[in-house]
Amino acid sequence: MVLDAALSSRASAEGEKRKMPPLPRLHVLTPALHPVCNSSGELFGYGSLSESLSASSPASAPAHRSKSSAFSGDKTREAIAGEDPGEAAIEAVLCAGAPCLQLRCKHGTDAARFALAHLLRQQCVAHEAVFIVNDRVDIAMATDAHGVHVGAQDLPVAVVRRLVGAGRLVGGTCRDADTARRLEDSGADYLGVGPVYTSFTKADLPPPLGLDGLRKVAAAVDIPVIGIAGITPARVPEVLAAGAYGVAVIGAVFSPVPRAGREPDESSTAGTVDAVPGALGRLEQTVTVTRAFLHALAQALGEKSR
Repeated sequence: MVLDAALSSRASAEGEKRKMPPLPRLHVLTPALHPVCNSSGELFGYGSLSESLSASSPASAPAHRSKSSAFSGDKTREAIAGEDPGEAAIEAVLCAGAPCLQLRCKHGTDAARFALAHLLRQQCVAHEAVFIVNDRVDIAMATDAHGVHVGAQDLPVAVVRRLVGAGRLVGGTCRDADTARRLEDSGADYLGVGPVYTSFTKADLPPPLGLDGLRKVAAAVDIPVIGIAGITPARVPEVLAAGAYGVAVIGAVFSPVPRAGREPDESSTAGTVDAVPGALGRLEQTVTVTRAFLHALAQALGEKSR
């Protein structure tokens, strides 16, 4: 009991000293990444579970890759040529000015997840971006992330808040007003609400809430609501009008080639998707395209893009 009290007091003091990071209005979530290793088991990059790794298979990876290799230029083509880019495309997003990056690493060892989170945290700090870890409170704290986002199957928001203290952002996922109020009372700083529209990147999701569903959640709480799923620059004004503070995107940034079932039009692509070659060979191209899309999103949000 004495030890618990001492730890609690120390955590409270540390939380009071740490300044809460600002919550950006534009969040970029990574695809569900997994570690890619060479034949010797050395970590050399990250891909998405749905991408073809034939060009970057473990067997063909250089044996000299080390765990500290970060955004190597010769990985660029293999990382961004497909619809589900990995490590190099994350760098492109940060270079293009994303104000907030949320890491979603669903598979692999904890050591590999920590290595990636540590790397991305350094990159986010270098680019003055907020870094949030999805699901894993321990990884977020171990890498000194700016925040952590948890879903219904993760630790309760109240527990997360107690663990991370007052100095880190805590986000929760919800779809209805009752859950939103409960998460707010539990200590959430913001809520991710969706899917608002049909998702570009995730299957097996519940039916879209639509603007009416988003409006009900936003009206139920005083904390910021972030709309997610199917967000395009053309849709941002109506999402904000429904009460959202900001938006979160995955497929809009990480899918240079439209996916099956996606129906882009001139207003939704903002002149960016059609300009992308079938296979991107240079990181600079990705940065240019991503910057154009993020700029369009930022303008729709009424913010300046970096």
